[in-house]
Amino acid sequence: MIQLVFRAPDAHQALATKPFEIGYSSHEGAERATWGDDKLELVDGTHPVVYPAAGSHANKFTAALYLGSSGEAGVGCDDTRGPHTQLLPVVKTIPADEQAAADDFPWITYQGRWGELQKAFYNGPTGPNLKTQWTMPIAWASGWRDRSYAVPTGGVFGTGATDFFCGAVAGGSEALTPYNMRAINLVRPSEAPTPITIPITVSFAPCDKIRFKTSQRRAPSAMRTPISWVRCPTR
Repeated sequence: MIQLVFRAPDAHQALATKPFEIGYSSHEGAERATWGDDKLELVDGTHPVVYPAAGSHANKFTAALYLGSSGEAGVGCDDTRGPHTQLLPVVKTIPADEQAAADDFPWITYQGRWGELQKAFYNGPTGPNLKTQWTMPIAWASGWRDRSYAVPTGGVFGTGATDFFCGAVAGGSEALTPYNMRAINLVRPSEAPTPITIPITVSFAPCDKIRFKTSQRRAPSAMRTPISWVRCPTR
């Protein structure tokens, strides 16, 4: 979801001015940018460019590899580096009158789950009409964060170590999904799955140890501890 915030008393006057700020939804939260911010890319000075992360619920301002450590920012990796396909969506307005809006866009009255009906975190999400960004958009905007944490791409090693980490996290999640789905759909205790262990063997060539540290003042608490990675050349 992309939200524009205007400093105007009503929609009519807002459309005659430039936005004050913009928010890009990302997992349980969003990131803000003021209109004219360096990280905000615009086409023709009016159309913001959005980089959705591959296989993710995150929208970003730039093409990069992002790390998250909370539900609000996401846990794991959000990759917007491409390759990219340019899409130019058609913007349609929803009538302010509730009945007219329901007649023109029936989906906004739907209060069920979008997608699968499952237990726990595999359940489909609710629609936008049941979320705070729909019912109280300005209140929601007050909680936007100011930045996301991208992995530096410069230097000798680039993002090789982090790419390895992101791939390992994704692979582990995919491997455990069938097990978790079976566990949350049990009918009788006798059908409980046996705990499993997934052995992983990794062969390394001579490696170099990489150590980097995020800002102690501005980084999320979970990222304030210096992190060491090991990067090994492929053969």
